[in-house]
Amino acid sequence: MTRRRKLAFLGLLYAAQGMPFGFQSMALPLYLREAGASLTTIGFAGLLALPWMLKAAWAPLVERVGRRRPVVLAMQVALLALCGVAALSPPDDSLVRLGVVILLMNLVTATQDIAVDGIAVDLLEPAELGPGNAAQVGGYKVGMLLSGGLVVALSAWLSWPAGFVVMAVVALAAMAATLAWREPPPAPHASAARGSFRDIFAALARTVRLPGQLWLLAVVATYKVGESMSDAMWKQYVLQDHDKAAIGLWLNLVGMAPSILGSVAGGWYAARATPTRAVAVAAVLRAAAVVAFAAIAVAGTTDFQVLAAASWFEEACGGALTTAMFAFMMARVDQRIGATHYTVLASLEVAGKAPGGVLSGVVAQHAGFAACFAAAAVLSVAYLPLLWAAHAASWRASPRA
Repeated sequence: MTRRRKLAFLGLLYAAQGMPFGFQSMALPLYLREAGASLTTIGFAGLLALPWMLKAAWAPLVERVGRRRPVVLAMQVALLALCGVAALSPPDDSLVRLGVVILLMNLVTATQDIAVDGIAVDLLEPAELGPGNAAQVGGYKVGMLLSGGLVVALSAWLSWPAGFVVMAVVALAAMAATLAWREPPPAPHASAARGSFRDIFAALARTVRLPGQLWLLAVVATYKVGESMSDAMWKQYVLQDHDKAAIGLWLNLVGMAPSILGSVAGGWYAARATPTRAVAVAAVLRAAAVVAFAAIAVAGTTDFQVLAAASWFEEACGGALTTAMFAFMMARVDQRIGATHYTVLASLEVAGKAPGGVLSGVVAQHAGFAACFAAAAVLSVAYLPLLWAAHAASWRASPRA
């Protein structure tokens, strides 16, 4: 495949995967707030993403299949079926039932993500990691934009099932692209590594002993804590003085544009700087954006233009950081077990978000939004010494790291 076709194919697959999580993270909290749920409850709703945290547990099963395409197609069929169930489960009937459906959607798309990450590891050349991860993050965010931003922004005009019809259309497009793709057979060394579960786990265990790997795991597990704290409560702060439709349009929908642009910029920079520098620069910029959130909360600013501008800056910095980190991770993956190894790192990355999301509601409820954002800003850069340790260990092993 040409580079352009690789990026388009991966971007479409990741867009389909991003839609359920986008609805859960961007739309569901606003519906819960309208229903009178507490900030603590909204914070705990983030646990519906549990399959994304635990997917490493069944990644060897996906790896053991050998081929990626059958797994992707099976999960796409399941997602289409769940879209139909969700369309018949409006929040007015039962938020619990809707939550179960979203949980199952996350389970299906998280499983598909294991196989798609393996496809990305197999397809992308070293020089394509920056653009490839930009397509990954950008595509995922386009999916989130459609299901979380567009649905909320147009909620006054669209019926409840319309959002899941959009989700089904994107899933069908991804399925068509997958059917048209001819998957090449695994390389001989990859087939040997995937020969049995014992081979897969043995190869995975060997990666832990590589220089800098333990520091890498620590970085991946902690770099999103501050971001998840600020993200979970920022729209709740804005919702105090502005309506759901405005937030859906300007913060979720329009706000996804700077996020995608930031992802592209992060991929471009990651292809030209060392991975460590790309992550560090993006981290400092993103921490500055969260400091702005704290300053706004202290000042009690309600001007929507100021709130939107701060949100867009944070989205751009967050997009750059995510792409840079994913390129950093993919560069250190053992390609023989690419799906499992990358999934372990990605699951750890998602799990690292959970404490921040849960903690955010508790801190905001009892200490206020300003304290929540201040704590998030500190945690947004607290992992940088770990990043330097990972870099130093890798550099001693290979000056090109």
